[in-house]
Amino acid sequence: MKNLSPFSVILSMVVLMIIGAAMVPLLGIQYQPTKKSQSLSINYSWGGASARVVEQEITSKLEGLFAPISGVKRIGSVSRKDGGSITLEFKDEANMDAVRFEISSKIRQVYPQLPTGASYPSLSSSTTGEYTPPMLIYTINADLPTWQIQEYAQKSIADPLARIEGVKQVNVSGATPFEWVITFDPEKCAVAGITGREIQTAIGNHNGTRELGLSENENGEELSVVLKNSDMQPEDWGKIAIKNVAGRIITLGYIATIDYRQALPNYYYRLNGLNNINLTITPEKHVNTLRLSDQVKREAEEISRTLPEGYSLSLVEDSSVYVRGELAKIYLRSGLSVLILLLFVFLVSRSFRYLMLIIITLTANILIAFIFYNIFRLEIHLYSLAGITVSLGLIIDTSIIMIDHYGRYRNLKVFIAILAALLTTIGALSIVLFLPAEQRENLVDFSAVIVINLVVSMVVSLFFIPALLEKMPVRSLTRKRKSSRGLRRTAKISKIYRRWIAWSKRHKWIYITALILGFGIPVQLLPTKLGQPKYYGQPVDSLNRWQEFYNKTIGGEFYQTKVKKWVEPALGGSMRLFAKNALGGGGGFREDNQRTVLSINAALPEGCTIHQLNDAIRDMETFLSGFDEVEAFQTRVSAYNNANISVTFKPEADRTGFPYMLKDMATSKAISLGGATWGIYGVGQGFSNNVSSGWKANRIELTGYNYEQLYRYAQELSDSIRVNPRVSGVEIAGQINWGSASTFTEYFLDFNFEKFALYGVNPSEYYRAIEQNLYRTSLPSVYREGVQENVVLVSGGEEEFDVWHLGNDIIQVGDNSVKLAELGSIAKRRSGNNIHKSNQEYTLTVAFDFVGSSELASRFTKRNMDKLRDVLPIGYKVKDQGYGWWYENQGIQYALLLLIIAIIFVICSILFESLLQPLVIILMIPVSFIGVFLTFWLFELKFDQGGFASFVLLCGLVVNAGIYVINEYNQVGNYLRAFNRKIVPILLTIISTVLGLIPFVVISREPFWFTFAAGAMGGMIFSVVAIFIVMPVFLKTD
Repeated sequence: MKNLSPFSVILSMVVLMIIGAAMVPLLGIQYQPTKKSQSLSINYSWGGASARVVEQEITSKLEGLFAPISGVKRIGSVSRKDGGSITLEFKDEANMDAVRFEISSKIRQVYPQLPTGASYPSLSSSTTGEYTPPMLIYTINADLPTWQIQEYAQKSIADPLARIEGVKQVNVSGATPFEWVITFDPEKCAVAGITGREIQTAIGNHNGTRELGLSENENGEELSVVLKNSDMQPEDWGKIAIKNVAGRIITLGYIATIDYRQALPNYYYRLNGLNNINLTITPEKHVNTLRLSDQVKREAEEISRTLPEGYSLSLVEDSSVYVRGELAKIYLRSGLSVLILLLFVFLVSRSFRYLMLIIITLTANILIAFIFYNIFRLEIHLYSLAGITVSLGLIIDTSIIMIDHYGRYRNLKVFIAILAALLTTIGALSIVLFLPAEQRENLVDFSAVIVINLVVSMVVSLFFIPALLEKMPVRSLTRKRKSSRGLRRTAKISKIYRRWIAWSKRHKWIYITALILGFGIPVQLLPTKLGQPKYYGQPVDSLNRWQEFYNKTIGGEFYQTKVKKWVEPALGGSMRLFAKNALGGGGGFREDNQRTVLSINAALPEGCTIHQLNDAIRDMETFLSGFDEVEAFQTRVSAYNNANISVTFKPEADRTGFPYMLKDMATSKAISLGGATWGIYGVGQGFSNNVSSGWKANRIELTGYNYEQLYRYAQELSDSIRVNPRVSGVEIAGQINWGSASTFTEYFLDFNFEKFALYGVNPSEYYRAIEQNLYRTSLPSVYREGVQENVVLVSGGEEEFDVWHLGNDIIQVGDNSVKLAELGSIAKRRSGNNIHKSNQEYTLTVAFDFVGSSELASRFTKRNMDKLRDVLPIGYKVKDQGYGWWYENQGIQYALLLLIIAIIFVICSILFESLLQPLVIILMIPVSFIGVFLTFWLFELKFDQGGFASFVLLCGLVVNAGIYVINEYNQVGNYLRAFNRKIVPILLTIISTVLGLIPFVVISREPFWFTFAAGAMGGMIFSVVAIFIVMPVFLKTD
């Protein structure tokens, strides 16, 4: 610093601040973090092929081609009847453009080797588990047919909006086109001996064209000669000759009717239950959705001014309004945090110059950090903004320490302690990289922002603060003039404190006992008995001496009935209170920072149609339309078993009890409607009336490389499970999904060919006779008034000819009249499982329901898994499908905390050149955890991801005070003198950190941020105990 001119340093910092301010508009601002999806999917079909044949002939070949591709992390596939799909997941560093090109090339190479009839495999970006909600939704109205409105909207509105940079997709929906439907009478056709195929051929010949050859014109040019009938309007198609029967020309009008009517849609989308023409605009990832929505709205407004008379374009849903409101809360929280911190600094320093110095350094930190946000392409969303807010207190802490030290001693010796303190915090936050992907995506930007801010604060404290102090000197907070009375009081307190330390060092056992009992010994986890059966009916093993001793003492009646109720509270400490209240009643990771959305799902049984489900869902739409608190609800019906209504609420009702009340009323409505399978989720406890076999509470997954052998092991496991009277509904499937059937059924015609011969009936003629009643096909489209219109040929008996008629109706086959009961039978049967593979290993799931507690079910499952595991050959595995990362990997989160402690130990060992002093630093961490335990117990908070994040942050923060004191002690050689020099700035940093977190608990009690702030505040406050009591008692001093 002596070789650098203060003016040069200040000028350089000002330039960096200007650059940072200029880069603010380049930041991507949105509400939720973008979830990166490095995956592709390949889909293919093969009509009539079974799942096993599809897997052998197509799936395996494609998987073998894709496996060597660089960057592949996982290959998953599903082979089903008539087709299959493969999903490829890639590492984060994979170049997806190059990967797509390589996969496309491999598909082109292998396609000629695929079976005849297989479709060309299509490549697309996988959207599994990922959904980008629409940014804006417009409705278009005009006094014209809907198909004309949609056609105009696509060309004149959607296409210009889609060209705006950042817009991913502009979808126009809501119009159902009209089509010509030719319905023939199967009875008249049977009398005349006319089949549906003959009608199709006759109409195609009449409306089609035929190439006759080539002819030269007068210029010598060759032109095609085409034979085509004169144009006939569809209304006149009744005159088309179909067949000559016994000298009589049978026309289409004699055997069929021709109607022009609205086609039945294969997908329904409605907004607020209305069949409007909707314009849905979806943004790309990594864009500033607020700026993009403003740009799209301006362009839409320009387009609306040029619309033809009678057209109107109305904005019905703007998600940016909600995002702006939520971001405004975050900005308010951040601003309030800054205001509290600056007010605190002024009250402590009572100096405008000191306050101005803090403001300048804080501004420099944030603006320079903006440069690195852009370099590392960080998004600004609710998590990163919270990271900025949290880091403000840490930045001010660093500034206070450096200003106090440099203003008093005019040297930079304290920077080593600052560096170590910040490195411990950075090391603590680095464990985010070891979290599962779902939690890492949410917290990586939060941690990255804090790390960048801390690194920048180190540079600012090393160069900028000393340069400013040379130009704007301020008095140290610990060097203010004191009166003689104040000096005597300080000396007296120091003398008492020194005597207390000396006495405490001689009686360390008191503090060791207090710390152990205060933290807690988990005696409540001791089992009641040892050597007991883990499941009903298991024989009891012989007990060893230790087990017998345990069962007679701790497992004895006297301890369990008389002593236990006193021992557990006495020894359990704060950990027992935390585990009993915070972890009880369901903890785990929650994510309630998104907008409240009530999701209503509906499905019909296999064999129903999408139109029947649409009729059922309309009743629910009518119910929802009666609530003013509902802002909008979007309805999507994509299949007979997949309908969804997404309900959003007005801002004033979004965080109230109304969504819960509506959920209860919607549940009652679903029960009263019946018929469909309903599922209602999003708030409160989910509801489902699904009683099918689609979901089982207990599932065991088997994997292996041979499907037939794996299936045999699955059958052995299911047979072993089925004998237990508590077990019901045992089922083997490729995969069990919530709300969907694991297996499918089909109607199978079992012909008796001897009876066919007896009756003189040809099976193919019988099949064609059945087909006549179920015939439906599309004919070539026609153009009328410049508009393409579809044509459909359908049998008049299509809707009436059901399974009963198929089995009992007398059908004319040639000269014979027979019914199915005379030739065979029809039965409903399972059509086979889909075949699932993961990394080219087959996967099967044995699912079942168990009557009993979850603990008993878990023990029963484990017992059967262990029994099967003993006989499985190498390459086969069995595991219990868990319920989430926190529960599947109990203990991993605590191992991550141990990793943080190890990082802190290494950093402190290097700084202090000692292996004993870091142990005292680390001892401060469990002391602060006592504060977290008591905070969650006193305020009855539930432990979630925010609580875990508070543990992580505390590991890096509470050790800072110890680092500053011990570093000063190592320099001056007197603990009390070092303590007196650093205790004031240390207390100021603790208070500033706590004050900076206050807005998180005052403004909007978000589950994650509330528990995070409450836990961190409790731990920081309790760290004072570690500073004043634990550290001086256990630190070895001269």
